[in-house]
Amino acid sequence: MAALQTANIVGVAGTPPTGLITYLTAGAYLDAEGAPRDGRRACIVEPFTSATIVDSLKGLFMPQEAIAEQYRKGLMGRDSAGTNWKLDQNVVSQTFGSYSGNTLSADTTAQVGYLTSGWAQYSTIQIKASSSSTLNAGDVIQIAGLYSTNPQNRQAYGSGKLRNFVVQSTTTVGTGATNIQVSPAIIIGGQFQNTIVIGSTSTTAVVTPFNNTGTLSPQNMLFHRSAFTLAVADLELPEGVHFAGRASDKEIGLSMRVVRQYTINNDSIPTRLDVLYGWAPLYPELACRIAA
Repeated sequence: MAALQTANIVGVAGTPPTGLITYLTAGAYLDAEGAPRDGRRACIVEPFTSATIVDSLKGLFMPQEAIAEQYRKGLMGRDSAGTNWKLDQNVVSQTFGSYSGNTLSADTTAQVGYLTSGWAQYSTIQIKASSSSTLNAGDVIQIAGLYSTNPQNRQAYGSGKLRNFVVQSTTTVGTGATNIQVSPAIIIGGQFQNTIVIGSTSTTAVVTPFNNTGTLSPQNMLFHRSAFTLAVADLELPEGVHFAGRASDKEIGLSMRVVRQYTINNDSIPTRLDVLYGWAPLYPELACRIAA
């Protein structure tokens, strides 16, 4: 869910980052999007990415305790480069679309899918290709002339960064206009503006993919705690059973129900544990994928 909803991305697909600049750039995207520096940023990396960056930084000047942590555990320290580092073997990989040599373009004159006010999670835009191409769910694209804006001042941030959009479903793009659903929505006005149009628009605005060679790439993630959420509901405790109880923790938002009941047919007391949960993106602009 997190990878498919996160549009901002840094790194090179197929190559684990060897320099801290890649992770610092990911953090800069969070800064530009208004993420606070409150100690609640996490960087989740898969094992081979972790091994690469720890080895690359072993000779740099760092606090003694941070170096000791890396040496003892073979992992980045808890508070390095402004984030808490975690290793996870379950980091998903993205297979990017393969259409090298093709030219993609967007119809920006009609501003199909643009919002001048209000908020939406997705936009449906129109893209065409010089020859048949396939955009995979999770692919990231940029459209010429559409720049990211700071949520506070509504100005293009940095030296002018094109807005990243993540494709929501695998779609084959032909030579005619093809509808593509992307996130975030293109909002060019109002209190939720996230994109500014700079320069003249054209029906042939170039669409640039993050990768177009079909590369398989682990999608490590740097994000603020507010980017995503896990919600767990308190389940009803049934009556007339041998035992029913609930274990919950309001601070971390978890809840688990335990129910035991005697079955006369086979003279046993089965026990079941239930969790009703769901997860969703709250503010995915406060996250950045790190390709490896």
